[in-house]
Amino acid sequence: MSSLFPTSRWSVLVASMLLELCGGSVYITNLYLAALRPRLFPGAADGEALMEYLVFASNLGNWVPLAGFLYDARRGGPRTVVFAGAALTLLGYGGLWLCSAFDVHANFAVLWLLWFLWGHGSGYFDCAAIATCSANFRESRGLVLGLTKSFYGLSGSLLTQVFLAFFAAPDAAPAFLLFLGVALCLLALALAPLVRRLAPPRPLDADSPSRRFARGYALVGALAVAMVAISLLRAFSPLAASRAFSLGALGLVAASLLALPSLAWGAAAAAGSPSVGSSSVAGRVGLLEEADAAAARRESGAGPTQHAQHAPQGPPLQLSPPPDGQQPGSGVWASVASVDFGLLFVAAFAGWGGGIVLLNHIGKIVTAAAPAQASSQASPILVSLLSACNCIGRMAAGACSDALSRRRCHGSLCYRATHLAILGACAAGTAGALALGVRNRAIYRGKLLDRAAV
Repeated sequence: MSSLFPTSRWSVLVASMLLELCGGSVYITNLYLAALRPRLFPGAADGEALMEYLVFASNLGNWVPLAGFLYDARRGGPRTVVFAGAALTLLGYGGLWLCSAFDVHANFAVLWLLWFLWGHGSGYFDCAAIATCSANFRESRGLVLGLTKSFYGLSGSLLTQVFLAFFAAPDAAPAFLLFLGVALCLLALALAPLVRRLAPPRPLDADSPSRRFARGYALVGALAVAMVAISLLRAFSPLAASRAFSLGALGLVAASLLALPSLAWGAAAAAGSPSVGSSSVAGRVGLLEEADAAAARRESGAGPTQHAQHAPQGPPLQLSPPPDGQQPGSGVWASVASVDFGLLFVAAFAGWGGGIVLLNHIGKIVTAAAPAQASSQASPILVSLLSACNCIGRMAAGACSDALSRRRCHGSLCYRATHLAILGACAAGTAGALALGVRNRAIYRGKLLDRAAV
């Protein structure tokens, strides 16, 4: 298999970025909710509320943390997780296609389960990509996670271009569900052999991480800016509503995706170290103990030892990677019981989820302030625009994370100042959003009262 798929950690990164396109489909449910409601709940007075419950099922499935257990299982690993995600995605979207295309009036429990399944599958793709890249780039996890997760956010914008080019017709919602189930599943299966954990690169390898990261951030940043520009053109230019414009935007997306493999060019032969756990890696001599001893001597003020004065000549040896098994104090429950996990959980619980809630309800927000026709045109534009901005934010967070970890200023003061600045920006944005929401609610209520009076 290694001869068929020669991999370096950079080719794994490219595959993981593309894999995130499969996981980000949770951002585009608003594209087909309105067209799907009369098919799933014909004549139901509470159809809109029932659709809300189905969207909640997909979000819940996305966040249920079962993929991590499969990833760390004895017979698990990244490829197994990708295969499981592909099966769940195909089953969920395929079942919804059957129910919507052939008027199969399934009960609500079956529909809820189908939405949960495809949402759960998207979480498996995200887990495989993030855990694998984090293990392969231990010295620059912030940069690699920012680059990988950027495609999770950008996937909403890219899939919107596909929707507008081929599935924008009101009766095309079932076909779009079939496309999501089949295309995302096939893409994940094609990428699965490339998503693997690798041993650290040898010190003399031509890995060039700084240049490759800069190239990757430039490529993804340019694609995100292009998606923002395309979204704005759709909003303000009548020519952007044509099918030719949609096909041109889709061609730009395809060209950008074809440029991504350039991140791995020249790295396969140099950095193609064997997978973790292979005998060739296990037989190498590690230098970690000597490095720790040298650091301890420097801190204590002791002089170098005789061994340190006469360092052996020759090429540097590669550090042996840690074993795959659980380390003392690093089990699941030990991690959950730690203070760090508790703080991260509180921060994630308070900070995550706002974006996906906004994207899921963007249609209602637009409808409250615009006619129905304008709402149907504006919703895909806003989904694409917000997804592109989400991508830019993820890249910035990853780059800032690594920059702060290098402690270019005093660590504690730097972290506190950054956190306070972020909290201040969030508080200001929340207050502004609340004021706009109250104002729009008053305007919307006034419109309803005027209609009732007429």
